[in-house]
Amino acid sequence: MRRRFPDRAQRRITASFAASFGASLGLLLLLVGRDVPQAHARSVSYGIAIGNNAPAAGQVAPVLRYADDDAARFYQLFRRFTETSFLLSVLDPDTQRRYPELASVSKAPSRANLLQIVTELGQRMSQDRARGDEPVLYLSYSGHGLRDGAEAAGLALLDGLLTQEILYEHILSRLPLSYGHLFIDACHAGAVVGLRGPGGEPRTSSPAKELEAVRAPVSSLDLRALTEGRRARFPMIGILAASTDGHESHEWSRLQSGVFSHEVLSGLLGAADANRDLKLEYSEVHAFVAAANHALPDPQAAPQLLVSPPPINQRVPLLVLRALRDTAFLTGPAAPLGRFYIELANGQRYLDARFSADASPTLAVPAHTQLFIRTVEQEAELSVPAEATVRLDALALHPRSSSSRGSVELAFERALFVEPYGPAYYRGFTDSQGLPSVVFADSLASAAGSPGHAATPSLPTRTYRRPLAISLLVLGSTAGAAAVAAGGIALKARTDFDATFYQREAFAARDRYTQSSAVFWPCLSIAALSALGTGLAWTPRGKMGN
Repeated sequence: MRRRFPDRAQRRITASFAASFGASLGLLLLLVGRDVPQAHARSVSYGIAIGNNAPAAGQVAPVLRYADDDAARFYQLFRRFTETSFLLSVLDPDTQRRYPELASVSKAPSRANLLQIVTELGQRMSQDRARGDEPVLYLSYSGHGLRDGAEAAGLALLDGLLTQEILYEHILSRLPLSYGHLFIDACHAGAVVGLRGPGGEPRTSSPAKELEAVRAPVSSLDLRALTEGRRARFPMIGILAASTDGHESHEWSRLQSGVFSHEVLSGLLGAADANRDLKLEYSEVHAFVAAANHALPDPQAAPQLLVSPPPINQRVPLLVLRALRDTAFLTGPAAPLGRFYIELANGQRYLDARFSADASPTLAVPAHTQLFIRTVEQEAELSVPAEATVRLDALALHPRSSSSRGSVELAFERALFVEPYGPAYYRGFTDSQGLPSVVFADSLASAAGSPGHAATPSLPTRTYRRPLAISLLVLGSTAGAAAVAAGGIALKARTDFDATFYQREAFAARDRYTQSSAVFWPCLSIAALSALGTGLAWTPRGKMGN
């Protein structure tokens, strides 16, 4: 009987290929495992937005008008990137008409409700930690800052004050946080300026009433004592607050918001991004708010800022714009617009800004929402799909159909957002304040010996590209060799099949052909895919086309 050497050869080739494939795959996993940076733990964010127009129980202070609007706006921002967010506020009728979907989710701004939420979040964050994730808390407060009879400073809630002890010992200490970001607008403890009244006047009023300024001095809140007293034990907590020691800060009917809250939200939505990396850091928001208030002639009209990033990492991002859901982007040079603002279809003043010639911002706006971009004399109307980008310098502006209500002689109307903001202002501000600066692309280029012009920000090149290319090359070479050998056997079997007149030899040749083909095609596919992967992995990013 004829020896069936080709069959044994086929088995040896198959065994050799299996061993080579296993070795190549093991090498690939080894190289990738050694050279790929360890994956960062997933950040899981939670938000609590608190707004309380009323003073605390037993306290005498005027009823605010827009603390509930501030809370609604922070809540809307939080829920665009957090896992879960909570709203604690009694929304007045005007706010409920503007945000009809929020009345059903809002709870009263009381200590009892806040502590109940903290208990729930503590359980969820412990589960996050057990999975290896990093829980992050965003907490905003708008309302009165007061002192009780014993002179303990606190933030006014319906059933008492949120004091330093409660904030740190009963809230933050119960949450296994990686980071916590606190936004506190309690400037109204010093004074309140804007349309308001104990009875809650209608917000739509005559221009004459817009000029009314009702001063309501109350006991001042020492925000530094409230927020800094226990900082050493909580180095993961960062704070952006408006202090009122000897200063007055305001609500403004034109903004339907507290001025400080509006400035912070404008900055967080991209206007403060000095180095255009789509990440907002504390120093950038600090500089942006300072620029917005720079031209105010009365020092008592500007918020006294308290900005303290987490001591454990002073450059941790407050917000990453790409993490926002249901978001579109406006980008490009904005200096020709001068001072401008964005308004939503429901009348919400969404963002104010003015940029310098060296700035090219990227602003995050709600997707599929009617937007009005208004300058002093012109306006544009548009709606942008999710993830889409519209150039600011390509807007179809036309004369405004109506002028703004009220007097342009108001200090806010004359001076807020007059100073252009951009990289040059940011660098000067951080230098003067001794703040840790964000990294600019031109600094990276200079350090690498590249030309001094700023490059477009891009994702960093992964360290595993070259080892991955080598691994794919080994795998492809092995598969290619096996494919050549299997193809040779298949071709020889086909020749033997055609040349023989004996049925047994024909069947044997057919079997060899079938077995060799079963190895040939997978090996050829693996070799081709490996070759493609090698080319893609080996080619440096940025050299694969324009």
